[in-house]
Amino acid sequence: MRAVDALRVTSEEGIVTNIALGYKRWLTTSTKAYPAYPIWPKDVFKGIDERFLVSASYGSTGDRLDVTLHYVNWITPVELSIEPTVEGLSIKARMNHEDKPFVLTPLPDRE
Repeated sequence: MRAVDALRVTSEEGIVTNIALGYKRWLTTSTKAYPAYPIWPKDVFKGIDERFLVSASYGSTGDRLDVTLHYVNWITPVELSIEPTVEGLSIKARMNHEDKPFVLTPLPDRE
């Protein structure tokens, strides 16, 4: 059996999820972490099962790794662009409702 590539994500609430990544295909992971969402109106997740499904796929262009995370039962896909730099990694993210990407800061490895 082939090993599965994964992206380790820690939510603002501290929930850690290893999201399975498919190369040239989509793989789906279940998580209790809320999807990315810019506003939090009252009862925004009311009626939605407490677990969210995240389908993920990746590819590369030169040194850049491109990852797309799509929350299957939600409205916000996230596009990640990861590139090596002299300082480590540059990670930019863009959600479908935003014009420009924003920079993410990787957390130090705690293992």
